[in-house]
Amino acid sequence: MSIPFGFGFGSPDDPSSNGDPNNPLAGLGEMLQSLGRAMSQAQGQSAVTGAGLIAAAAADSTSAPALSPNAAPATLDGLAGLCAGWVDAATDLPATPAELTSWTPKQWMQETADDWARFAAPVADTISEATTAMMQQADIPDEQRLHMAAMLQPMQQMMKSMTIAMMQQQLGTAIGKLSNDVLYAAELPMVAPTNAAAVLPAAIDQWASGLELPADQVYPWIVTREVAAHRLAATATWLPGLIRNAVLAHSSGVHIDQSKIAEAMQSVDPTNAEAMQELLHSGVLEPAQSPAQEMALSRLQTLIALVDGWTDVVCADASPAWVPVAQLDEAYRRRRATNSPAQQALGALVGLEINPRRVREAAELWRRITESHGVAVRDGLWGHPDLLPGADDLADPTSFIDAIGAADPGMPE
Repeated sequence: MSIPFGFGFGSPDDPSSNGDPNNPLAGLGEMLQSLGRAMSQAQGQSAVTGAGLIAAAAADSTSAPALSPNAAPATLDGLAGLCAGWVDAATDLPATPAELTSWTPKQWMQETADDWARFAAPVADTISEATTAMMQQADIPDEQRLHMAAMLQPMQQMMKSMTIAMMQQQLGTAIGKLSNDVLYAAELPMVAPTNAAAVLPAAIDQWASGLELPADQVYPWIVTREVAAHRLAATATWLPGLIRNAVLAHSSGVHIDQSKIAEAMQSVDPTNAEAMQELLHSGVLEPAQSPAQEMALSRLQTLIALVDGWTDVVCADASPAWVPVAQLDEAYRRRRATNSPAQQALGALVGLEINPRRVREAAELWRRITESHGVAVRDGLWGHPDLLPGADDLADPTSFIDAIGAADPGMPE
């Protein structure tokens, strides 16, 4: 597997060394100087930060108008109230006090950057420790090792700063590009804010244009999804934390085999910058997927499928006849299966590929529960994580549905 959050070592401009061949630090210094061009952004930082990601994303996150003039049939406030009334008729979950707003991509980035930084921090620490270990485990003569020992501590800090800068730059750039595609704040449950509801008109206009549908048909559908998904997260208060913890469990479990590094360093001269750069690209720093990480990703995929499937069902039931639900559902399924923000974020950045079939299975399960037990029982299952169906239930829902009693499991007070 690749390193999570899109992290990788870029190629330096010119790693050749013109230093003294008898100086064991000459080539290494050239390599570090070439690899650390982004370090000025992270001087003094000990971790990836939300502010650093925002700065790195500046060139890729646009400042589109906050609300498109094509956002008919009503003002945003009016549209939010209209869609909230539709959602009231399709779910038992209570309305939230959050007012619907419109965001630019930069605003979305500002609202989610701290979560991204929190997810990335354990990976940055692990890679930093691994690059430092490369220097400690180099097979060099004892007299040269003694000479390097005096410089080792500042070099370790330099390597850590370099790692932070590189991850911050690469992740920030990726999220900046991602911000231009997000349609509504809850579209990515892993970073969806719990205290705000919002749509992103620039991306909605672009998506509607590709569908050749008028905005006054697309906006109500998107707003309905946001209202429903935000209502779910605000009512099942444990849900956002559970999703975030699954992502964090995966990134915190990143482990790089130190024995692989030790073995690789036996045949590499640490004073040879070109050889060191080749080693960085060789895959020696790529972690193996642990059983705990696989469990975290499976849980994450199931949770996101359940959220998306429930939102699909509620949105379809809530939308009036003049909204082309079937056409929008099909377009959104294609988007979900190809290059949706969730697919980008969980694929390239986290290492999880969203399975559209699992979302369809989740939607079918929620639909069948609605038909057999009613809306109250269906929505009551969000009262506690232990009440929710698991991955096996999505593939074979009959037993789960049959086991549900006619009484409403109930949401906690």
